[in-house]
Amino acid sequence: MEYNGWKNHATWCVALHLSNTPHINDAVIEICNRHEDEYDALQELRDYVYDNIDRTHSEAIWGEWDWLASDLMHAYLQEVDFLEIVQHNKNQ
Repeated sequence: MEYNGWKNHATWCVALHLSNTPHINDAVIEICNRHEDEYDALQELRDYVYDNIDRTHSEAIWGEWDWLASDLMHAYLQEVDFLEIVQHNKNQ
């Protein structure tokens, strides 16, 4: 279901957060423009997001709810249309 002009809420949410911090936004634009093939860019962008979320989560203090939060976060990320984010950021 479309959300704020994006494919769905998950895609909108990730795109929003990727664009809200200048150094992250710069990295995303660089990734999206580094590859001629959008699917190569999609894979690198997805890896960039997952790696940073996993790193950030692993550095946090683990509590009794963290495994549930991690599972929910990864399930939510499965809904993100990274190709749409790549296409939005390409040639910026």
